[in-house]
Amino acid sequence: MLDREYYRASELKRLYGIELEDIRYWIERGHIPLLFYRTQGTFFIGDPYQQPIFFGHACVFYDGLVELPKWRSVELLKEGEAQSTILFLKERERIEFIDTVCPEVVYPPNRHIRGWVEKDPEDIEGDDFFALEHHKIIPENGGTEAEIWDAIARDGKAPSWKAKFIGESYSLSEICITHENLQELMGFEGDSSESSVTLEANSNERSSQTSFEFANQFHELLARILDHDRTLKPKQVLRILSKEVIQEEDDRIFDTEAILLDYVNDVLVWRDVFAEQPERHCRLGTLRNHIAEVRRNIASKTQ
Repeated sequence: MLDREYYRASELKRLYGIELEDIRYWIERGHIPLLFYRTQGTFFIGDPYQQPIFFGHACVFYDGLVELPKWRSVELLKEGEAQSTILFLKERERIEFIDTVCPEVVYPPNRHIRGWVEKDPEDIEGDDFFALEHHKIIPENGGTEAEIWDAIARDGKAPSWKAKFIGESYSLSEICITHENLQELMGFEGDSSESSVTLEANSNERSSQTSFEFANQFHELLARILDHDRTLKPKQVLRILSKEVIQEEDDRIFDTEAILLDYVNDVLVWRDVFAEQPERHCRLGTLRNHIAEVRRNIASKTQ
């Protein structure tokens, strides 16, 4: 297996003999999300808890994987392509912040943006960003570019402009399937940056305590995992934690304090014994921040 995070449908037949009809079936059964790669574009990002109604917070540049809403699968399967102004930006680390101010020409309320509260992207919860395709400015009365310039030359003034939200077109043949999904669906073997981390080698030996001081027991747990392998990515760490939580407390390798309580709907639940509200919740996006802080702590103590 090549060391890649995802593959396009258009190349899977050549690489692994997977037909487009197989991919259609996976979509029909809900086995794969509607993932596509987008080159850099401009997006509004909003409140994920208000979807499908859009309440905006900020404007960003982004290139990377995007996910279309599930209801777009009907159009995608019927027409072979789908258009959508609403999507999810899946790779938070690939955004470039522009501004929290909503452009005047699309200031809400309107049929696309219901409301707006300025908020830095770092303060928006979730593993990905709920997003709206940025508007385009077009002449109010329409016309081709040549006609617009003729009108400007004739009348000596620019036409009236209006904002229009135009969804990008996504082709079924360009849908992206992650390496992890392929492993689950086809039983592929091999390593990749997103592959599972095997822990069985240490199953008879619980991880030793770290010698650093951390903010809480959860950070100590993360440090023990990173001490096992410093190259682990957040998704791999989350996968380890999700496996640990289903083990009996005495059988856990890294969670020696038994602080992990549950893992459900991509949310990890852990116990902070020193907090007023001891039950804490952690998604992948939050976990990235925890891991970054632990790495900084380790680096500062080892310099």
